[in-house]
Amino acid sequence: MAGGNVERAADLVELTIATAAEAVRALSPALVARARRDPVVAWQVEVFWRSLRPLVASFVLVLGLACAWAFAGITIRENALAREITATQAQIAAEEAKQTQLEASAAEKQTADYIVERARSLGWVWPWEAMIAVEQVRADQNAASDASSRPSRIQRWIALFFGSR
Repeated sequence: MAGGNVERAADLVELTIATAAEAVRALSPALVARARRDPVVAWQVEVFWRSLRPLVASFVLVLGLACAWAFAGITIRENALAREITATQAQIAAEEAKQTQLEASAAEKQTADYIVERARSLGWVWPWEAMIAVEQVRADQNAASDASSRPSRIQRWIALFFGSR
């Protein structure tokens, strides 16, 4: 009896290897038909596909993570490029405004009125004009002369409380 069980176990192992090989070849119509007829083959195919579920789930997970990583990388690069484009457009606008201001300044400086005004600010005069220098009295000399002609503080307090005498 014991020998029969060993032979049967060996036959089952051979059968399992053979059916696993058949299942790996793909779901051929012959395998499907055999699995419908033989419950052991059906069970072996089911066990084989169940053993592949964690592998397939891991593959799908890795594929999903790879897609998410790629999408995140593309999004990050796109946002960086958008910020760079915005900064460059702001620089262009600032440079255009500066250019407009410089063109306006150059046009103003080419007018005769600006040239005459600038020459006058530098002290130039027309040949028919004469320059007159006016001497101004310093403010500290005026303050010193005013302070000596005014009455002292004590005299002003006495005049305030007791009247002028």
